[in-house]
Amino acid sequence: MRAVSVALAVAGAASTNPINKVLQLLDSLAAKVTADGEKEQAQYEKFTQWCEENAKETQHELKNSGERQESLQSVIDKTEATISNVNSQIQELSASIAQNEADLEKATAVRKAEHKDFAERDEELVGTIDTPEPGGDRL
Repeated sequence: MRAVSVALAVAGAASTNPINKVLQLLDSLAAKVTADGEKEQAQYEKFTQWCEENAKETQHELKNSGERQESLQSVIDKTEATISNVNSQIQELSASIAQNEADLEKATAVRKAEHKDFAERDEELVGTIDTPEPGGDRL
């Protein structure tokens, strides 16, 4: 295109010539398109760089989240094992408490029966001591 404009300019046309005017407009349009293209290329390169950085960050976050998930899963598994262990201890202790309460009730019943027997014997002994023996007044 420039070759055509140069050829026409060399042909001796005046600067006010309509063809020269069109060629000038075409040259300015070409310069503008070239500048816009360079600007768009710079924006494209900037966008491409952002995409690459964002992709790297996303990959890094995915890797970290996978590691974190594994770590949390191991904590969950360990906690579930602890819960199971504690639940079995609770069951054992509950059974032991129930047995102890049953033993306490039996012991309390035995103690009450023994206390009742003791009270009856004590009352009988007190009654025996208070009862005068025949011939005990002679002295």
